[in-house]
Amino acid sequence: MHPPVRGNDPVRTPDALPTGGNLYGLDPQKIPYWDAYLNGKKMAEEALKSYNTTPSQLGVVLWATETQRDSGATIGFILYLMGLEPIYQQGYQSGNVLGVKAIPLSELGRPRVDVLVTISGIFRETFPQCTVLLDRAFRIAVAASYNTLLAEINKETIAEQLKAALNATMMTIQKAGLFVPGSDPLEMNYIAKHWLEDTKKLLQAGVPAEDAGKMAISRIFGPAIGEWGAKGVREGPQLAWTWNDRLELADTYIHDMQYAYREDEQATPLGEVFTMRLSDVEGVYHSRSTNVRGILDLDHNYEFLGGFGIAVEKMSGKAPQLFILNQIGAEPHVETLSKFINRDLQTKLYNPQWIIEMMKEGYAGASYLSGQFIDNMVGWEVLRPDSITDEMWNNVVDIYLKDKYNLGVTEWLSIGNNAYAMIGITGKLLTMAHKGFWHTDDGTLRLVANTWAKLIAEHGVSCCDCSCGNIAMMQWAMQYVNPDLLARVKAQIYAATRSAAFASQETPDTWNPDTSSNPGGQHGGVSPGETWNTHPSGSSQTGGSPATPGAASQSATPGETGETAPSGQGRAYEVSEMGRSSASATGLPLYAVFGVIALVALLGAGYFLKKP
Repeated sequence: MHPPVRGNDPVRTPDALPTGGNLYGLDPQKIPYWDAYLNGKKMAEEALKSYNTTPSQLGVVLWATETQRDSGATIGFILYLMGLEPIYQQGYQSGNVLGVKAIPLSELGRPRVDVLVTISGIFRETFPQCTVLLDRAFRIAVAASYNTLLAEINKETIAEQLKAALNATMMTIQKAGLFVPGSDPLEMNYIAKHWLEDTKKLLQAGVPAEDAGKMAISRIFGPAIGEWGAKGVREGPQLAWTWNDRLELADTYIHDMQYAYREDEQATPLGEVFTMRLSDVEGVYHSRSTNVRGILDLDHNYEFLGGFGIAVEKMSGKAPQLFILNQIGAEPHVETLSKFINRDLQTKLYNPQWIIEMMKEGYAGASYLSGQFIDNMVGWEVLRPDSITDEMWNNVVDIYLKDKYNLGVTEWLSIGNNAYAMIGITGKLLTMAHKGFWHTDDGTLRLVANTWAKLIAEHGVSCCDCSCGNIAMMQWAMQYVNPDLLARVKAQIYAATRSAAFASQETPDTWNPDTSSNPGGQHGGVSPGETWNTHPSGSSQTGGSPATPGAASQSATPGETGETAPSGQGRAYEVSEMGRSSASATGLPLYAVFGVIALVALLGAGYFLKKP
């Protein structure tokens, strides 16, 4: 029998080996562990060096999985940015965390930085006591300027309201015995400075004083109860026809993540406070502490970090710097997002040995390339365009469409079920070019478009937006497709979308082509014996396509969602397998009817013969 083992990444935590024993994690009441706090402090000091002056506000993403692995180092990072440190029950090396205390400014040597924190739904459910700890931490930071605030408040015409707001803000830490009033200057305490500014704005908007004070200290935001993340900004980049301006996706992020989490109130929608704080953020940080998945293996990375970044960009007018708290190795440090992404590409997507191993996995490997790496590159490209360069997309073409390493990967991606993954890869490349994110030459676009068109013609559409949803992109791509392929690829796309843009002039409304089979899964064409479900699943893009090769459209607009559409427009449809009809399905044969009647008659006769 295996002894209990610590659950963690086995590379960074060798004690997690051997596997097979009962796992134990960490005690949430001890978070942040003292050594984890010191790691967070080190990363905070490193992070602040990248700014010319101390930033007034930074943003941090908190995940449950990262907290489980780093023992609270990211929480320690947040605390030290604010100039706070944990108070332990039994000293620094062990014991539960009782609260936090302010580090004197004379020791800190810099202003206290305000921090806007976003949490995942899993963090909310897994570490509720950490949410309370952080909420108290923000109030303790304000308390470090309590005397200064009172002096400033007494100068205001609304002094009594502001005093009521301040007292309401201090209430939870007073009850917890953590209230220590201080006299930090406001220019050295951005948490207190922002609290006063935001409270005044809320009072001017008619919010009652006590509510205004508590709302203004809200710094922890996440999804609503029952939700787990920012679904809109996660799915939006993959549905390019649903938006014209990428900043529209910021609105979906704010809508999904506007819920404030405090000790005195949970999941309150406070979009006005969230947006006020977003407007001051200069940099956003997200932890990665596992060797198993990189930044491009998981869409939640761009959902939380990229979504945070684009929301700041929308509210402030300037894109913030995005960073990774790299805790994968023994020495935690801060890296730019671009550097982290580039390493991910070099070690995996561009790595010949990694590609060879993926090819051994059959369709699972092909699907991972398309549905994880390429889709997630799209996510980062849309949410943070400077993180994905033209060269990165060109490398995808060279390696996977031109077989740069002579691995046979292009052929492998073009046969059987793998073809649907290649349709996804090439379709996403076309989408990035059509939206103006990827800039390349006409020859490359013709290679990509003809690879995409040939596989659709031979295998049917792959049910991604790039072959049955994004009407405008597909219309645009046709200018690069060889004439001998046009009729066949248009026939397949017409069958999927019923868009007049792809209909043959000889095609009657009831035409239903025989298409190649796709044996299920995430991607699928229409197989013989299946019929199309003609209920629209969403709007599709129409118009806005440039007429000349090499041009890219930024102005495509959502199409119709009604039952009919003008010429050149179309709708995306869900594909569903309907019941197959047969001769026997239309009615029972005559002999079967007589058999049933005879059986009923015999049962009836037996019943009556038994009666006395």
